[in-house]
Amino acid sequence: MTNMELENAGRPKARSLEKIFDDLRVLAQSAGALHDISAIVYRDWIVAIDLREGKVADDPEKRWSTTKLNSNEFMLLLGLMVQSASDRTYSVVNLENDFADTADKLLREFHDRLTLDSMPDFSDPAKIERALGAAAREAIYYGADSFLSPSASPENSWGLADVVQAVEMT
Repeated sequence: MTNMELENAGRPKARSLEKIFDDLRVLAQSAGALHDISAIVYRDWIVAIDLREGKVADDPEKRWSTTKLNSNEFMLLLGLMVQSASDRTYSVVNLENDFADTADKLLREFHDRLTLDSMPDFSDPAKIERALGAAAREAIYYGADSFLSPSASPENSWGLADVVQAVEMT
């Protein structure tokens, strides 16, 4: 199946990575984004424990779902959020909005675009080499939290300024 066939297989036409990323930036810098991102972290990362039974009370399907925000997605949203020039990003609390649904949709679209771009078109050998760079983007994306590793040496670790600069360059 070629990229074009995959792109049209029951899905809407994929938008460009730049447009998806711009929408993620607007969302992450919207009023109340800090609180909304915190709510997503609570939704996806907090585990309920039944102290009487001494076991996890959450449904296993919820705990192991691939639809949950992962640490790289969290770092992406947080990195975009800290670039906001408005204090409304941090100081406003929106009680009812669709931030989480929009973030989930945009991050899914982001992954789909990366996957679609990284699939080589074997019908045209000249295009295979160009697809290798696109394939590396997914690996780079998933390596984004490596700077937080406690085993990283001080001379190899990144600071927050480096993260913000890296996000600005994209």
